[in-house]
Amino acid sequence: MQGHRTRARLTVSTSRRFGGAAAIVMVLAAGSLRPLGAASAQGVAAADAAYPAMPVLDAFRATCSNLRDLAGTERRATAAGWTKLADPSATPLGPLLRFSETAAADFVKKGGGTMRPSSVFAREIAGERLYLVLSGVTVESLTVNGCRLYDADEPRRIAPETVTAWLGRPPVQSLDQPALALASWEPGMAKGQDSFQLSHIATASPMLGVPQVAGIALKADQVIGA
Repeated sequence: MQGHRTRARLTVSTSRRFGGAAAIVMVLAAGSLRPLGAASAQGVAAADAAYPAMPVLDAFRATCSNLRDLAGTERRATAAGWTKLADPSATPLGPLLRFSETAAADFVKKGGGTMRPSSVFAREIAGERLYLVLSGVTVESLTVNGCRLYDADEPRRIAPETVTAWLGRPPVQSLDQPALALASWEPGMAKGQDSFQLSHIATASPMLGVPQVAGIALKADQVIGA
């Protein structure tokens, strides 16, 4: 139960501000992260000493600092060296993408909104094979655009302290468990963005009973029309 209470605290700010449209962000942009109540409460020390955190963070910021126009974000991604994938289902993200898009489509259908099909890119940075996902929905006259980066099956973490120094401020919420480490910053990494999130799912996590991508994930979202 403690894990579910933590998730509620993490999402309440966005949900209160943006209502129904915000719920889709938790599906498309957060990948349905679900801290398990059975997970140990003992913290796990972040271990990013050998992980190229700064090149990865800087690449994410360079592409996803402006999410108002996802077509423009796609052009920046391509110019920066990201390659758009014709068949994302063949990547480690495949099961999560299918789950997220099905859930988002159902939500949008019930809410009378529209959904932009996700676009997926790949790039190698500092020896790491990374995936970038761009997605967007419009519900209740609000558009929520999201950008996610994954380093799939990466056992190392990026320390929240690294992101704190990078953004210049501490997270508003954090969780540190063996199965899941998560930190959220509000507002996000760039002007006009609602939030930025850093997470890590352990490779051997019991959370993988539902579609997840083990390893490091970064998330940014921008709400337009608020």
